[in-house]
Amino acid sequence: MSSILFTETNGLGVITLNRPEALNSLNDSMVQGIRTHLLKWREDPEIHAVILRSSSDKAFCAGGDLKEIYRAQEAGDAAHLTQFIETEYEIIRLIAEYPKPYISLIPGICMGGGMGISIHGTVRVVTEDTIMAMPEVNIGYFPDVGASYFLSKCPGKLGLFLGLTAYRMNAADAVYVGIATHYVSRENMPLLFEALMTVDIKGQPKEGIHAILEVFSEGKAPMMSELEIHRNFIDTMFGEEGLENILAHLKISKNQWRHKIEALLATASPSSLKATYELLENASGKSFHQAIGVEVTLAKKLMHRAEFHEGIRAMVVDKDRNPRWEEDRP
Repeated sequence: MSSILFTETNGLGVITLNRPEALNSLNDSMVQGIRTHLLKWREDPEIHAVILRSSSDKAFCAGGDLKEIYRAQEAGDAAHLTQFIETEYEIIRLIAEYPKPYISLIPGICMGGGMGISIHGTVRVVTEDTIMAMPEVNIGYFPDVGASYFLSKCPGKLGLFLGLTAYRMNAADAVYVGIATHYVSRENMPLLFEALMTVDIKGQPKEGIHAILEVFSEGKAPMMSELEIHRNFIDTMFGEEGLENILAHLKISKNQWRHKIEALLATASPSSLKATYELLENASGKSFHQAIGVEVTLAKKLMHRAEFHEGIRAMVVDKDRNPRWEEDRP
């Protein structure tokens, strides 16, 4: 069974992530295939839009294949790691600059690399079981795949909060911060896909897609957004100058929700928290290309650290969830 499927129907290029046993985590062959087809479809006058979807309702894409990365680390295969980073960032650039509508239908888990191959596109549709996060601080890494750019566009200090805490957003959160563009109920997601596949959009693809989304989009997601509810508290706490001050003020806050935030921060690599704070605090005002340029440099540095290797071991390989970080918490 192929881990990723590419089809062309009715003027649409469709990418179907088809590795449900691994929550559609992206391995080398998958990213190479996405790159090849995006380049091909970009130049094909018969393809008017691209749809990215999952064959599974459980997961859209859980991120990069960390076990594959771990094996490359164990083998000392630096060339493979570098190639993976470069291909992944090439895909992100392609998506961000794609001249045709790029639509991501996002059920279930969408994290890390899954965010990278969807968020930079034109349309991001979520549903009631969508869970979105950038959890890299928990594996000794940093929020990459263009996260410094799209998190910096979130309201207030929500982007910094999301990057540091690896907070898992529901659909309402994702729409509130602007990471998702539309909410569609689970039962209507297949109907949306069918409508996109059957309606003639060749003449005016952007207008045709917009009209279909207008029919299916349900506006505000029905669940509660904790990010919206606690927005003022987040802005205040994460508006403190310096990571140490953020942690110190959380500790003495009387807001009960701070316990949840502290629990999230407690699982993160201390050095990753520092790197992420610096990255996101300096991301404001940067263009997309400037932001990912900084990320690529940082990725090539941190990907070879023992900290990243240990984080993957603890969370994905041995699954003891007890990483032995090299530094103490700031």
